[in-house]
Amino acid sequence: MFPKHSHNNVEQGYAHVESAFNDYLARTGTKLTEQDRLTLRLYMYATVAAETGNFTPAVEQPNRTNTSHPLLPEFRRPGDVVPPFNTYAFRNGNEGINDAQTYRGRGYVQITGKKNYAYYGVAAGLHDLPHNPNKAAEPKNAAALLVAYVMEAEKGGHNNRARILNALNKGDMIAAREVVNGSNHHHLPNGLDNFVNAYAKGLKTTHPNTDRAVKELQHKEGTQQAVLKRGTQS
Repeated sequence: MFPKHSHNNVEQGYAHVESAFNDYLARTGTKLTEQDRLTLRLYMYATVAAETGNFTPAVEQPNRTNTSHPLLPEFRRPGDVVPPFNTYAFRNGNEGINDAQTYRGRGYVQITGKKNYAYYGVAAGLHDLPHNPNKAAEPKNAAALLVAYVMEAEKGGHNNRARILNALNKGDMIAAREVVNGSNHHHLPNGLDNFVNAYAKGLKTTHPNTDRAVKELQHKEGTQQAVLKRGTQS
C-alpha cells in the first residue's frame, strides 16, 4: 500500500495505528465483526496513503482552500497581505485568525479547528491536545487521532464509522473518501486515486482471490468520477 523506499517509516506507523486501534476498542468497549474490523483497518491505511504517501504525519500549509483574499478582485490592491488560514477563522470552534492558524490541519487526517482538536483529542485519549496542538503531528498521537476520527459514531453528531462502512459496503469510494476529505459537490475529493489504489492493494493482500472484486471496485470508482465530472461541467 506504500512505496518500498518508505519501509521503515511504514513499519513504525503501522505499529502505532495497530496499537491505537486495539487501545481504542479496549478503552471504549466497542465491538466489531471481523469483517468490519478488517474494512476499517484497510480504510485507515488507504487514508494515510492518500493523505501522506509515506506514513509521515503532515502539517497543513497555506493553500487556496484555507487562505483566500476577503475582497473581490476589483477591490484588491497590490501588496495586500492575506493572513494564512483566514478561511478557518470562524469555523469549527475557532474564534478568529489566531485560532485558525493554531488549529490548522495536522496528523494522518487533517484535524482542523479548536472544536475538533478538543473533541477528537478526548476521543483519542489526548485530553490536553487543545493546549498542545503540535502533538497532533507526532506519529503516535497522529495514529490515535486517525483511529478516533474513523471510529467515532453517534457521539455529538458524529457518525464517521457508520458512513465509512456504509460507503465501502456499497463500493462507493467517493463517499468513503469524503468522510476524511470533506463533501464537495463540485470537485472530486483530493487524493481519491491514491486512496482507491491503496485500498485495492490492501484488499488483494488480505483477500488474494478477490481480483474480480477489486477490478469491479476500480471500475465503479472510475464510473463515479466520470458521472461527477459530467455534472460539474453541465
